[in-house]
Amino acid sequence: MAESLEKRIDRLCKLVGRTPDELQRSGEWVLGLAGDVCRDTSLYADDTVEDLCSDSFESDEYRKMSEGLVRLEFFASEMTRQKYHAEISEIMSTAWMLKVLEVLKANIYSFRKYGPQFVSILSLAYMNSFNYTVAL
Repeated sequence: MAESLEKRIDRLCKLVGRTPDELQRSGEWVLGLAGDVCRDTSLYADDTVEDLCSDSFESDEYRKMSEGLVRLEFFASEMTRQKYHAEISEIMSTAWMLKVLEVLKANIYSFRKYGPQFVSILSLAYMNSFNYTVAL
């Protein structure tokens, strides 16, 4: 049978030579310190991502795409604009679907049992460009 919480706390207090109140204050201090470390780490990670993305290839590509869209808007013929408008609309609808699938995969991955395996099945069976064939 499992030991009660009170008995485990008493045993731990005897082991470290502290009273339960001292042990509780120490635990609160450690938890506060862990929270500070997690918060600082998260802020540092956000700063790092921002630094990496600000001078990255994606940032440069975004700038080029913006310039291209401005040129298309002001200098292209109506027929060219319509052609690119249709292509861009198709790309944006595909991007939207991919974002939905990425969120879906992240939620499924967090399932307690077999989450990563379900994500692998989804990726291999439904989100892969490889066409599976059956040998006859």
